[in-house]
Amino acid sequence: MTRALLLENPHAIADEIFAKFGIEVTRVTGALSEDDLIDALEGVDYLGLRSKTEVTERVLRARPDLGWDLGETGGTIGVRMPDQPALLALLRTFGPMAVTSANLTGEPPATSITAAVSSFGSCVAAYLDAGPTESATASSIVSRRPAWSRAW
Repeated sequence: MTRALLLENPHAIADEIFAKFGIEVTRVTGALSEDDLIDALEGVDYLGLRSKTEVTERVLRARPDLGWDLGETGGTIGVRMPDQPALLALLRTFGPMAVTSANLTGEPPATSITAAVSSFGSCVAAYLDAGPTESATASSIVSRRPAWSRAW
């Protein structure tokens, strides 16, 4: 049986989504220490958490088989920190999100709701319009090695 460990009370719909794929869910109300997380990950295939549990290098080394499913990443993970009040409020309410950028691969980034709708149309279920971005530069890309690091 495939198993998922969900920490820090993610939305209950996560259980329904995992159940559709036959994945057994174990929930832990709060955050776990590094040692407790390593122990709790025994036999777990998916880990879902909010923001207080730290997935350290030691945790990753203890569970190298724990997969990352962030869609097609090409072996990289992009971390974005918006500088827009509406998006910051959304993140404060719902926590970190694993999402795609607002453009198709190879296309310029959408800097307005009009550009986003033009690119994605009805493929996106909902759009958040907080006005156009203040800059045409959507984000900066930084390459960091080793693969696991933390930016403050």
